[in-house]
Amino acid sequence: MEATPIVKKPEPDWFLVNRKLIHDSRWLSEPFSRGQAWVDMVGLAQYKDGFIRVRGIRVDILRGQLGYSQLSLSKRWKWSRGKVRRFLEELEERQDVIQQNGHETTIITIVNYDVYQFSTDQIVQLTGQQAVHQTDIKRTTNGTHTKKDKKDKKKKKKKRAKPTVFTPPTLEQAKEYAKKTKQYDGPLDGYFDHYNGNGWKVGPNIMKSWTATLSKAIRQGWAGGEKDSGLKPDPQSRKGRKCDLCDNQASYIVDGQMARCPNHTIRRIVK
Repeated sequence: MEATPIVKKPEPDWFLVNRKLIHDSRWLSEPFSRGQAWVDMVGLAQYKDGFIRVRGIRVDILRGQLGYSQLSLSKRWKWSRGKVRRFLEELEERQDVIQQNGHETTIITIVNYDVYQFSTDQIVQLTGQQAVHQTDIKRTTNGTHTKKDKKDKKKKKKKRAKPTVFTPPTLEQAKEYAKKTKQYDGPLDGYFDHYNGNGWKVGPNIMKSWTATLSKAIRQGWAGGEKDSGLKPDPQSRKGRKCDLCDNQASYIVDGQMARCPNHTIRRIVK
């Protein structure tokens, strides 16, 4: 004799099916299988206490019960009444259902209905979690888009702000900045004379940061003007040395190192 193969039972798990399925034409188009009939009964059972009317008479139906006669089930499942009766008796013997035959209809109670269906509170909780989950993750043909991605896109849009228009500082603002940063505490005539004269440009371009150019002017020693400019005629200029800021011929050396042309020095200095 061949040994009967042992079928390992799957681990307890859930899957949700909308009740529309058991009323769909594809579900009802052909004679039911035994498994389909069992799932159909679970779907037809009341998920909460209610009632039905049979010939105008109210019949209370509790959660996990269905009020269907054997005749109604035979028409629905496309079975003979004898097959329906035998199937229900088998379920009753296995203690899966309890039948209550009444004058109006048969009430069938599914034992351990909560094993097959969530309670009302569980459904509310689960649908709420699903709503959050579906909001967080939406799959499209282009890939996966998450809430985080949307937030990141919004942040990027905010970062793509329109370029700011440069506004020159006032003399008081520049002095306050130099003093606050402990770089310089004195006149800034040289700095303002130079950049007011060239239209607040660094080379051919409009200045982007006056604080950066002011710090640089202070380091080079010409921010205060003629007295502390640090500029000296460049004896090496005739030997081909160029300005560090452009390609023009250098005319001055700043602090003995940095070469500057007339365009990048204070105009009023005397060689």
